[in-house]
Amino acid sequence: MLTDAPRRTRNRSASNKRLTTGQRQKRAADRGPAEVNRNANHSREVTTFHVKNVVAWLLLAPVALLTALTLIDLGWRLLSNGHVWRTVEFRWFFIGVMSWAGTYLLAGLRPVKLYVFGHESSHWLMAKLSGAKIYGGNYWSAEGGYVETSKTNTLIALAPYLLPFYSLVVLAGFGLLALFVDLQQPLTFDLAARRFVVPWECPLFFLLGGTWAFHITYTVITLHVTDQSDLARDGELFSLLLIFVTNAALILVVFVLASRDPELGWFKAWQCWLGKMRWLVPGL
Repeated sequence: MLTDAPRRTRNRSASNKRLTTGQRQKRAADRGPAEVNRNANHSREVTTFHVKNVVAWLLLAPVALLTALTLIDLGWRLLSNGHVWRTVEFRWFFIGVMSWAGTYLLAGLRPVKLYVFGHESSHWLMAKLSGAKIYGGNYWSAEGGYVETSKTNTLIALAPYLLPFYSLVVLAGFGLLALFVDLQQPLTFDLAARRFVVPWECPLFFLLGGTWAFHITYTVITLHVTDQSDLARDGELFSLLLIFVTNAALILVVFVLASRDPELGWFKAWQCWLGKMRWLVPGL
C-alpha cells in the first residue's frame, strides 16, 4: 500500500470566547487559500480520474484484447512447433516456473512476508526514480505494509503489479556478478565424485522463471482477494487493464527471447499484433 506523507494540521480546540470582526476576517484570510488549494487539487484529481476512465475504454481495453490474442497465437505456435523446448533459456525458465508451482501447490509454501517486502520495495524504488521523498514511516509484515512518500503517481502506485521485483533483483545480481566472473564460461563444480559443467544461462533463467511465476501468483491473489488502495487512485478499470497489458507484454518478450526462431522474432510478433488489429477492425 502507498500513502502520501501526512500533512501537518493544527488542532482546533473549542473556545467560548467570541471573536471580534477583525479576528474573524483574519482567520478567514489565513484559512481561505488553503481551502481553495484543496478544492482545486480535488477538482484536478476528479478530472484526471475521469480522463483515465476514458483512456481505459478507448485505448487500454482494445490494446489489452489485441495483446491477449497475440499472446495466445504466438504462444501456441511456439509450444506446438517443438523448437522452443530445445532452447536452454526456455527449458530452464519453464523448470523455474514449475518449481515455484510445485512449491506453492504441493509443498504449501506461502512466503507472504517476502511478497509484502517486494511489494513495498517496488513502491519505494519507483518513488525514488520519480524524485519523491521517502519518509520514515515505512512498515511491512505478513499482514501488509505501507510506504510514506511526498507524492504519488500511476507508476508509483502500480509498480508492484507492473514490475516483477525479484526478477529485477536476479538480473541486478547477475549483472553485479558479471563484474567479477566471466559468465561466458560455464560454471564447473564437482558433486558426488562427478564433474558438472553448467552454463550460467541455466541458473539465470531458472531464477527468472521462478521469480516471475512468484510475481504473477501473488499479483493475481492480491488483486482478487484483497481490497487494494493502490488501485483507487487511478480507478480499478484503468489500473487492471494497465497491469494486464504490461504483464502480457512481458510474457511476449520472454517468448520471443526464448524462441531463437527467426520466424517468431520481434518483427513477427509486431506483424501478428497488427494482424489481430486488422481482424478486429476490417479496413485498416
